[in-house]
Amino acid sequence: MPRITKKTHFHYTLITEKNNDSSYLKFTIIPTSYNVQWYLSCLLIGVVNLISWHYLRTRLLFQVIVACGSLGFCKRPTVESVTVFQDYGVQISHFNGYVVLPRRWNEKWFSKIVFYPRDKIVDVIINEGFEGSSVVFYLCLIVKGASKLTLLFPRTKPRLVDQKLIYQMLKREGV
Repeated sequence: MPRITKKTHFHYTLITEKNNDSSYLKFTIIPTSYNVQWYLSCLLIGVVNLISWHYLRTRLLFQVIVACGSLGFCKRPTVESVTVFQDYGVQISHFNGYVVLPRRWNEKWFSKIVFYPRDKIVDVIINEGFEGSSVVFYLCLIVKGASKLTLLFPRTKPRLVDQKLIYQMLKREGV
């Protein structure tokens, strides 16, 4: 049975999952706007479809086009996760998907997964960079043969405190 801990912040929730035999360690970041954006998108879809129905009563084809088009524009926020498999490597994944689909379906159909074998990983570091006129910190992997650093959480950008926590746990796992 895995041990799961949740740490909620203003912009995201960090979920840490660890197996009892330490065979894997998983970090997942879910934006707090995940459910709020779902409700707002559903409301927007309803309003757009109601307006299209009112103005296009006789043109069923246009109503269908507007309905499908409005569904296509309503995407969920990106959920990112990093999984460390002991003695095997690190898997980085993220998914967003569409508002009208359940989270499980979005995760199954729209997730992008990249696996880095342990022998290709040189180190994990917290690096700093510039974004506009501010300094940002990001957690990344140094991978053999790669010309760029591999960001672990490129979209959600967790706070430095959480990056340090993840970094320490990754180091304990031998990454």
